Amino acid sequence: MEIVNRQNKILFEGFSIFSILILLAIIIISAFSTNSPLLFVVIGFLPSLITIILSLVLYEESFHHKITIWFIPLIITGSFFLIGTNYEYMNYNMDVATLTSINIIYSVLYLTMFFTIIRITRKKPKQTKEQKPVQLKEQNIQEYIASIEEKSKALNFVIGRVYNKYHGGTQELRKSINLKPDWYNELSEALQNEEKTDTKRLFTIIEKIESHLKNLKKPENQVLTKKQLQDLKNLDRDKEGKDTILEVLMKNDADPVELYYKGMQEFCETIRKELEEKKQ
Repeated sequence: MEIVNRQNKILFEGFSIFSILILLAIIIISAFSTNSPLLFVVIGFLPSLITIILSLVLYEESFHHKITIWFIPLIITGSFFLIGTNYEYMNYNMDVATLTSINIIYSVLYLTMFFTIIRITRKKPKQTKEQKPVQLKEQNIQEYIASIEEKSKALNFVIGRVYNKYHGGTQELRKSINLKPDWYNELSEALQNEEKTDTKRLFTIIEKIESHLKNLKKPENQVLTKKQLQDLKNLDRDKEGKDTILEVLMKNDADPVELYYKGMQEFCETIRKELEEKKQ
């Protein structure tokens, strides 16, 4: 859950620091090889340095809204070129055109390498026991209900991160698509006395969870209000709300959202089957 996000952030920071070290090495080598004043060499490579630092500061934006971050090197390097060519003193002491090209190439390589690494790590999720078919025994129903609770909380955490205040989400919006804690609490209560398991009550709760899971596979514009859709921002999603809520969660969060979702579906189906066999 949070571990994946922490790993990605550590990867981001480590790669960025490594890129800064390489850039500093280039600055030192350039200063010695060209006999140029160190100050002008540093100024010459400032656009790349600023790009990396801003990407670090704007980590959430870099990770969740990749299109915006690509404009940073273009804007900064473009500003550097305009200032350098319009100020004779700078233009005289450095090759502004060459430095502009080097900065663009370095910044683009930095962003390309980072997003490539992230894409590779996200395409190779660690295999867990939950991805394997589960054979339930009657006495283990409670264990699998606990697993439903775990996945419900995991999905709710993702919903909280994706539809947060920064992205224009409200508490009311999140509440409408969150899986209700009362449901898995009721499941536990219904199973407290295994000899007198309230099967009918269990079926009702499972149906509620399954119905809510179906809602997550509906387009946003069928679940959210018009105002809620209009207020959403800084997300990778269809602006008219044609993407399903599940698709939006998957595109905007690093957690294995689909794994949580399918795991809950499978457990609900398995518990339903187990309860039906118990009735017979």
